[in-house]
Amino acid sequence: MQRFAAVVEQVSAELDARAAFVMRLQAEAKAAEALPALHQEAAAAVQRMLDAELGRSERRIRCDSVVIGLLGLVFGAAVTFMVTLLVHPLH
Repeated sequence: MQRFAAVVEQVSAELDARAAFVMRLQAEAKAAEALPALHQEAAAAVQRMLDAELGRSERRIRCDSVVIGLLGLVFGAAVTFMVTLLVHPLH
């Protein structure tokens, strides 16, 4: 009878250990399921940051293009005027 009680106690302890192991595995599985969501969230945050940075760069490039175009127009007109004066001076 004592031996039977010892075996039952040993089996019960092993079942408790296995139940704790299963609980730990379930917790790890939940953590593993949450990881892709965290990676997707981080990737989305990086994408938003890059989009904002590219938007600012795009505006700056557009402004620079307008300034360069205007400067080209002004200097082109000045050069044309100077060449015209050299070829046909005012009397």
